Amino acid sequence: MARSERFRPLKIHHMNPLDEAPVYARPAGLYCPAGDFYLDPQQPVARAVLTHAHGDHARPGSQHYWASAASGPTLAHRLPNTACKLLAYGESCRLGAAKISLHPAGHILGPARLKRWLIEQTGLPAWLVDANHQHVGDLAETIALLQAGPTAPAPAQSLAAWVEQRLLPLATQDEATQAAQLTP
Repeated sequence: MARSERFRPLKIHHMNPLDEAPVYARPAGLYCPAGDFYLDPQQPVARAVLTHAHGDHARPGSQHYWASAASGPTLAHRLPNTACKLLAYGESCRLGAAKISLHPAGHILGPARLKRWLIEQTGLPAWLVDANHQHVGDLAETIALLQAGPTAPAPAQSLAAWVEQRLLPLATQDEATQAAQLTP
């Protein structure tokens, strides 16, 4: 994955257009001097902005955290008893001289959306879905294990064909259509 794609979910707006670069690599991670914060720091820092709640991004020990509201349930599990400012996707927040906003990464179907559908379909509490996801380590496998059995026989086509013919066309559809096509 290209470095620019890796950090697409976050936008930083500079108050000073003369700044050369919005972030710099430091031992603790990517540092934004305009806002005096780190993006997904690799060690405890004073101010951490998290692009998402995976364990390699959401590490304990920092004093203050900012993250997307969609990451809230997972962060509550990963960073218990830790205050975190949660922002809705697209909501702006000023940190020092920088203004940040968090956005979905633009994947075909975001993991937060798939988790929400699983929770709605099964009636399981979010913490239980998150705990199972952490244990299994893969969201697709977690969904397969937790949702009810298939209502129809599995198609006799390969996974690649299913993705190309059924999943990729859903990328341009609205969320209700995506959910109807992918959940029993």
